[in-house]
Amino acid sequence: MLKALGNTGANLVGGLVVMAAVLGFNALYLRMAPAEVFGVISLLLTVTLILPALDFGAGRTAGRLIAGALAMGAEAPGLRRSILTLQLCSAAVGLGLGAALAGAAPAIAAHWLDAGSLPAGGLASALGLIAVLIPLMMVRNFAYACLNGMQRQVLSNALLMSFVLAGGVAGVLALHLDAGSLPSFLAAQIAVHSAEAVVAVATAWRLMPGAGAPRPDWSVLRRTWRFAGGDAGATMIGAALAHGDRILLSALLPLPDYGPYALVSTVAAGLGRLTGPFAAAFLPHFVGLTAAGRREALRADYLVATQLLGCAIIPVAASMIAFSPEIVATVLGEAAGSTALPWVLSMLVAATVLNNLMHLPHGVQLAAGDSVTALRFTAAGGLAYLAMMLLVIERMGILAPALSLLVVQGVSFVFFTRVTHRLLGIPAGRWMLRAMLRPALGAAPAIVAGAVLLPPGIGLGAGAAWVAGTAIAGCAGALAVSPGARRAIARFRGRAGESA
Repeated sequence: MLKALGNTGANLVGGLVVMAAVLGFNALYLRMAPAEVFGVISLLLTVTLILPALDFGAGRTAGRLIAGALAMGAEAPGLRRSILTLQLCSAAVGLGLGAALAGAAPAIAAHWLDAGSLPAGGLASALGLIAVLIPLMMVRNFAYACLNGMQRQVLSNALLMSFVLAGGVAGVLALHLDAGSLPSFLAAQIAVHSAEAVVAVATAWRLMPGAGAPRPDWSVLRRTWRFAGGDAGATMIGAALAHGDRILLSALLPLPDYGPYALVSTVAAGLGRLTGPFAAAFLPHFVGLTAAGRREALRADYLVATQLLGCAIIPVAASMIAFSPEIVATVLGEAAGSTALPWVLSMLVAATVLNNLMHLPHGVQLAAGDSVTALRFTAAGGLAYLAMMLLVIERMGILAPALSLLVVQGVSFVFFTRVTHRLLGIPAGRWMLRAMLRPALGAAPAIVAGAVLLPPGIGLGAGAAWVAGTAIAGCAGALAVSPGARRAIARFRGRAGESA
């Protein structure tokens, strides 16, 4: 449990740095690049967010195999061969996706995207460069999944932060030195992602358990296809739910209008940077407890982990909703033309919170080898999302995808979490009180006070500090009424003090 908490802390720091870097650099790109160029950059960001869901479960399967082997203290015979096989499959998928995008680039440029003043040929060439990035990102993502399975989150976060910052700086320099040139920007990203893929893969294999020269073992596909297939289906549909608004609106909106919406959507998705650390740290921990048959420990650690997550994410989300007009104006500047965008941000933030609070329940199911339940829920949710969005999009415009997602995630949250709680023997009401209601009630006074007392005409820097301070005060209030989370943090600090 304490190691999982340490990894969670490392992941939180890494996630916050990455989120701040992505938003900060994209805000710079918005101001440095022509509107059509920024629209393509936003499209690349959407591809980056969706891509981890398209590896057909290879990364999560590899992480689960590694975590299980380490938990049992075995010599992990054959593990390296299994991981190499899954890595080759993931790389092949990346190459296939890249080739498909490159082949379809002229048709997409001509018939899907509204390029504005950007020439169709130039847009097709840009899509071809994005196609080169896809296999590089796929290889990188698989290596990070292996490091997470080894519970090497401190190292993986250090690598991720370094290369995100390097990519951001390279993008700014490319736009500055070449007058907002899209090819120069994408070429800089290819260079950075190539280096990241090489370093991440080399690091993962240097630390991989087991011994011997690896060679493919294709029987691992037969042993893991059910788990990988179920997880892949659930993850892909979940990504479509989370990012479907951007995919749909890339065809419905001109690129100059699409960029601001995509950036607002990215701000909401940034909440995942708070949840991802918990999911990445506790999934290997849950796998180890399940493999060892420690059911009581699994139940206790799950309750603590979900309460910690609630104390972290609910106050931040509430602050984002309370200050949504100010956040939209700050991030977009003069591009914040639509009065609907603060409502879009608020609904997307609420939907993201509900989705993210399902990640740890999902982790318990995955630890038990159940990837089918999530597949069923996300398939039903995907159909409901698409149907509802198509029904209301003409009347509600850009509000339609956000509202549809919020409704679907709310219904899914209620029923999906009950599956995990029946598995663990935990009353749903008890969990709801500990993981959600207590943190929300504890954070409420600070959030309300921050919104009411916000000084009018506050500057950019002071405004950002005010919002951050409100969120931090909300987190403190949530922890104050959450004894399980406080005890876990106290034990971790005590162990860290002994180690020092």
